[in-house]
Amino acid sequence: MGKSAFDPGWLEQADATGNRYESYIIVDPQKLEEGVVFCKLCNRKKISFKNRGITALKDHAESQKHKQLAANDKSSNQLRIGLTPPEPASGLAGTPEAGPSKRFTQPKISLHLPESSILAKEVMWTIHTVLKNASFRSAEKDSQVLRLLAPVDLKGFSLYRQKMADLVNYAIGPFFRDQFLQDVRSEYFSALFDETEANNKTKELEIVCKYHSSRIGKLIFFHLDSVFLGRATADILLDKITNALEKAQLPSDKLVMVSRDGPRVNQSLITKLNNKLIAERGFGLVDAGSCPAHIIHNSVKYALKEYGSEVSELAKVVYYYYDVPARWEEFLKNTSQKNPKKFVRFVETRWVMLGNAAQRLLDNYEDLTNVKNKLQRVDSKKLTYHEKAILRLMSSDGIKPMIRFVLEICSSAESMIKYLETNEFILFDVYAREKEFIVKWLSKVYDAKHIYRAFDDCELHEEHNLAVNKVQLPTRKEIKASWEEWWTYDGISGPAFWGLINPQWNMCNKGRRQSPINVEPDKLLFDPYLRSLHIDKHKISGTLHNTGQSLVFRVEKDTKQHVNISSGPLAYRYQFEEIYFHYGTDNNQGSEHHVHGYSFPGEIQLYGFNKELYHNMSEAQHKAQGIVGISLMVQIGDTPNPELRIITSTFNKVLYKGSSTPIRHISLRSLLPNTEQYMTYEGSTTHPGCWESTVWIILNKPIYITKQELYALRKLMQGSEQTPKAPLGNNARPLQALHHRTVRTNIDFAHTGASKNQNCPTMSKDMYYKANRWTSEIAARGRERGLPDIDTVFQSLP
Repeated sequence: MGKSAFDPGWLEQADATGNRYESYIIVDPQKLEEGVVFCKLCNRKKISFKNRGITALKDHAESQKHKQLAANDKSSNQLRIGLTPPEPASGLAGTPEAGPSKRFTQPKISLHLPESSILAKEVMWTIHTVLKNASFRSAEKDSQVLRLLAPVDLKGFSLYRQKMADLVNYAIGPFFRDQFLQDVRSEYFSALFDETEANNKTKELEIVCKYHSSRIGKLIFFHLDSVFLGRATADILLDKITNALEKAQLPSDKLVMVSRDGPRVNQSLITKLNNKLIAERGFGLVDAGSCPAHIIHNSVKYALKEYGSEVSELAKVVYYYYDVPARWEEFLKNTSQKNPKKFVRFVETRWVMLGNAAQRLLDNYEDLTNVKNKLQRVDSKKLTYHEKAILRLMSSDGIKPMIRFVLEICSSAESMIKYLETNEFILFDVYAREKEFIVKWLSKVYDAKHIYRAFDDCELHEEHNLAVNKVQLPTRKEIKASWEEWWTYDGISGPAFWGLINPQWNMCNKGRRQSPINVEPDKLLFDPYLRSLHIDKHKISGTLHNTGQSLVFRVEKDTKQHVNISSGPLAYRYQFEEIYFHYGTDNNQGSEHHVHGYSFPGEIQLYGFNKELYHNMSEAQHKAQGIVGISLMVQIGDTPNPELRIITSTFNKVLYKGSSTPIRHISLRSLLPNTEQYMTYEGSTTHPGCWESTVWIILNKPIYITKQELYALRKLMQGSEQTPKAPLGNNARPLQALHHRTVRTNIDFAHTGASKNQNCPTMSKDMYYKANRWTSEIAARGRERGLPDIDTVFQSLP
């Protein structure tokens, strides 16, 4: 037998135990000529490959002593995957954001492999392949390219399909499954199941868990188990689902609901499971109905059979007819389009694709009409099946409007399904969106006013034969009222969630000109052109309401002489509308705006709308310069404000949510403190939806309230008399970032007797343009350049 030369590729191969030779074979270049390598595990034992090649390495690896040493070494050289918990994202000052609205960074994967980094790189490449939804076959080829690009750093790097599959099945997958299971055990969760028929005609049951992770801040779906069934009775399904939950060690007391495809699917199973849970924990499941996405999907599928079947048939026929290269080439020769696109394949079980197919039919409709005209001149006996179908369908009345209808309904339904598949909270918005979707399409057939009346009254309208008496969705007024009642100042309905759950309030989370703010005196900008604020002196009447979120005074709607707010920083006249009362349950907090970090016990906010540009508060709050907000800080004192006392005397009549009392003849001008000094900036309303249309004016003196009046105010409750809930106080929105906005003031610190150390910028420093004097020298230089004399110019003017 001839001598064998050493092949470096041997080291990349694995022995019978799955360990690669490179992990323990030591290659000494000086000893290679002798045909010898060494085993690191076996105390550098020589292995002669001179006559036997790689067989010598295999035989050594299968020796009993080496196997034992390899087993002992494996625990110290084993790959460990770690997951660094997410941390709150840093705020503007580098500190974690406080409150329930804190954002989370994504968890980071860390790999621990003491002696070999190659395996760690292989694991990371496998995870990358999975995240990109790429096939292991393509990743195997890509790994070969990587080795060519970095032969030194990736020496020994080798990934083939089976190896990646093993890494996923036996290392990466189990690791992340354990992470999810640990996470979900501390959360309330829902179980989802779906039956499908496998290729061998057996039923397959997929069981999925869904929960909201407090750690990551997202809704999480993850697969629990797959079970093959011979029979699928309710008892068998119940047993399989229960076993899957027990196997995952998910606590049954945290199971909220069980979801399935449709309202009549496995109802017996749900009943049995509900009764089982009532017996075990004392309460059953939440009945949230069936999956709305499935309902929409099936509704559209059946609707298209009634109106739109010709479109689906035309899409299929045209696709298969022009799938032949010669016919598509002929189509391209006769088309008037620059870059026509091929027709899209459509399968009836996947109606979502019909929207794309309908779009291609519409794009190529003119060319298809020419094809139809051409086919009409051909003897029908010579036409193929597809040509006859194209001629018949393109000749049918109303085919083009039907294509447009199908395209629109598929597009709307698909966007609605995507909305329902989000990983964010949509519970409070889903009914409004579904109603909007339904009304939109019923309105294409029936008069819209009858549709809304059907929803509002939930009655059968025989005139239009609308069977909507079973529909019990909220009306427009009810939807608006539900939003107005839903929000609070704490918890999941608090300020951190205002903009997340109601899309119409997204400025509460995304806006960069939000209120309230902390006013820093040393950052105020003195503006000498700010005028004194003017408020009409006549009195008004209105009603004081306990809304459950705040105490609000609203002007009577039939008021004949409204109070106007003008001058100051305002360019328009504003009509006073309402007053909001903000206060704390103790003296250390209460006001929404802060001054130099100090919070007053309370704050009264006067709101008015721009009456010169808009008709009412509802219109103005969305528009530029729409609202003015006047902030009065409230301080405790022995001498109360007389006008404020008119309001405080009625606090015992608005103790609970929904209660109200009239207030007569109150003077807003007298309610204000005796000062003309103020601070002003551009901001937003401090209640939902945080519209950035408010000019804020913060007066430089507080008004005073007695301890007795403040005590009476703190007795107001958020709930009804039967369920009072918590006190109404602490109804202040957290401070918002200034985001480079300027806070102006008419307080001139340089002339108010304030300390000279005050660092207040001013706008009064020689802020004017200086013009050059017109002299004979300037005129002469102008004439030299061919410019007309200034006197000649003026004389020539009419």
